[in-house]
Amino acid sequence: MLLSNYLSKRAKAVKPDFTITENTAAAVAEICYRLDGLPLAIELAAARIKLFTPQAMLTRLEHRLEFLTVVLAICRRASRHFGMHSLEL
Repeated sequence: MLLSNYLSKRAKAVKPDFTITENTAAAVAEICYRLDGLPLAIELAAARIKLFTPQAMLTRLEHRLEFLTVVLAICRRASRHFGMHSLEL
């Protein structure tokens, strides 16, 4: 099964009227490519099709490294704060 078809099938489970059109085909293919063809990642992306168009989802994927970097920085700050707090006990 082509990955685009897999995404389409899973997307229809949450949004029955979803179809791949000429306008969305390139974005859907690129989403599958950027998710490294991993079935779980594609399934998670398909679940968000109710909230985002394929083009909007692709834009968010383009900035995933920035997002992960921010999350990592927050986690590091939180762990340092926790470490300092535990020393005060």
